[in-house]
Amino acid sequence: IIDAVACRKCGSLENGDEMLLCEHWIGPDQQCSAAMHIWCLPKPLKAVPVGKCFCPEHARCPPGCECDKHTTIIGKRRRA
Repeated sequence: IIDAVACRKCGSLENGDEMLLCEHWIGPDQQCSAAMHIWCLPKPLKAVPVGKCFCPEHARCPPGCECDKHTTIIGKRRRA
């Protein structure tokens, strides 16, 4: 469950159990802050997906990347 993180689309802090947070690390001590409810996604989901989720910008990053990119839209990507 995500606490005290606002959805990038609707701005709500509620329903953190139905929000996706980008799991990409943008530095040694900082994770990407992009978060969105599953129903606020460009292609809404009915349930939280299994696996890790990444915003569109970080979905293209290679494993181990510690980039400084940020985004305002969440997408999902499953990693093996």
